[in-house]
Amino acid sequence: QSAEENYDPIEELLQLERQLAQLEQTHNLTSAEFYRCYQAGQMGDTVAFVAWAGRYRLYLRLKETISNSLKLVLAGPLATVAA
Repeated sequence: QSAEENYDPIEELLQLERQLAQLEQTHNLTSAEFYRCYQAGQMGDTVAFVAWAGRYRLYLRLKETISNSLKLVLAGPLATVAA
């Protein structure tokens, strides 16, 4: 089977959440707070911080994609019933 067939976006989101939670605990900072400071140039550009920022951006994109997909799924049957 191909990697696409085995891809589970929910599992990836959960894995990212676990990784972010670990970073947040280590640095005593939420990922949102970290990212605001990082974007403002207040965190530096260490490899660890660049990776954290990348994981957080991926997390936000994946969360939005899943949310939008759920909206489409939920809207689908309602549009059919209303027609």
